[in-house]
Amino acid sequence: MSKIIKIDHLTKIEGHAHLTIKIDDGKLKECSLGSIEGSRYFEGIVKGRQPKEAPEITSRICGICSNAHTLCASMAIENALNIKVSEQTIKLRNLLNWGERIRSHATHLYFMSLPDFLGFESALTMLPKNKDKMQVGLNLMKTGNGLMNLIGGRDLHPVSAQVGGFLKLPEQKQLEELRTKLEASKKDAIACIELFQSLEYPKFENKRPSFTIYNKDEYGMLIGDIKADKLYKVNNYQNYLKEYHESDSTANFVVKDGKSYKVGALARINNNKDQLNPLAKKYSKDFPTENIFYNNLAQAIEILHGIED
Repeated sequence: MSKIIKIDHLTKIEGHAHLTIKIDDGKLKECSLGSIEGSRYFEGIVKGRQPKEAPEITSRICGICSNAHTLCASMAIENALNIKVSEQTIKLRNLLNWGERIRSHATHLYFMSLPDFLGFESALTMLPKNKDKMQVGLNLMKTGNGLMNLIGGRDLHPVSAQVGGFLKLPEQKQLEELRTKLEASKKDAIACIELFQSLEYPKFENKRPSFTIYNKDEYGMLIGDIKADKLYKVNNYQNYLKEYHESDSTANFVVKDGKSYKVGALARINNNKDQLNPLAKKYSKDFPTENIFYNNLAQAIEILHGIED
């Protein structure tokens, strides 16, 4: 007896996913997960444009992670043209990047993930009984937005970060005020970690290499080599990464040596646990781990690490 199970709308991701499962005589024959994303064609849009335009254009790939695209494009242009930036620029870029990670992680944890663990359809239906939890999430999002606004010029699609440096630098007084706000936000970051430590995660292990930036001098996020089952030089990435497409999806797929791998906060803490700042490191006893559900806890720990940074 054959049976086909189809779920057409899996939400709480960018775009939406669909799942098809085929079972013959009680045995799983096929399990196919597809993701529908809008076709963007940014590779073609930037072709033939002036180098300084790349960060502005690529930041529009995504609103949530626009700073990451801006920084990546700027660093790629600098690498191609052999432009060396100042230590100040590197530090400001780290601040901008952490602001986005704090905001993005908090948004995912409280608005996309937590409702499922607590048995609610959405963050809105969860709000009446969990106002205190949601306020922590909103506080952390505000912290990240404030950091991006000061360094990048606005919350989304930064205007200050450019090839070679920044168009405008924050004033000392603004930085001191930001530091005070970040110090105050530690309590929310700790509350976030303790909440996501308390959840019961399914025991689902994916024994694949963790694929991340690695830097022996600091937590790997922007600058360093690539670490998986071994260290790779960034400039040789095409030797071990291959991009391809599937006929039923508009997404880009990437493989490493024909194998799958873990990415994101879980992979970063697996590979870079020793570089975590002191307070964040106290909460990392569960890492490294192969359980992919611990990506939530990893994101919470990264929020605290970013604030400490």
